[in-house]
Amino acid sequence: PVRLKNRGLLGVIAMGLGECMLPHLFAVLLVCLRADLAIPTSWLSLIAIWSFSAGLRGILWHQLKDFENDRMAGVRTLAATASTQKLLFAARWFIFPVEISSFAAVLWLQNEPALWILMAVYLLTDYFRWKLWHTPVVIVSPLKHDRLLLFEYYDCLDRKSTRLNSSHTVISYAVFCLKKK
Repeated sequence: PVRLKNRGLLGVIAMGLGECMLPHLFAVLLVCLRADLAIPTSWLSLIAIWSFSAGLRGILWHQLKDFENDRMAGVRTLAATASTQKLLFAARWFIFPVEISSFAAVLWLQNEPALWILMAVYLLTDYFRWKLWHTPVVIVSPLKHDRLLLFEYYDCLDRKSTRLNSSHTVISYAVFCLKKK
């Protein structure tokens, strides 16, 4: 078998595409075809950008968090071979801004106030968890007992708003948005 984790940057890109973007796009297109709905190219493009960048950030977080175990096992991940500072810089100042801006654009195109209210509640909850329980929220740099910013919000959309049991939040979000149309 091909171990993508050992492929450095190509492995991270392949994981972002294979685990996040392509399955999400496939499911969104499948739902649209089944429901006989036209999907705007701009919306589909934003879903692709959002899911790919969220996948990149998630896999980088995982690799950075698992760095010591990978190093001891001799697994040559991107985090093990590249500069940690450069990865953190790219995630903070490129990947995350692309993710958050494409996600905001998806929300904007949906024009659904409930989604913005959920976002405000999520951010307020995160603030209070940080303030009261000192639970860190990170963009990509792993800490002990941390939470990856926005991933719980994506799960909230997945489990609460759509009542689907999908493990892919973008798929569920797409179904939720399409149901509203």
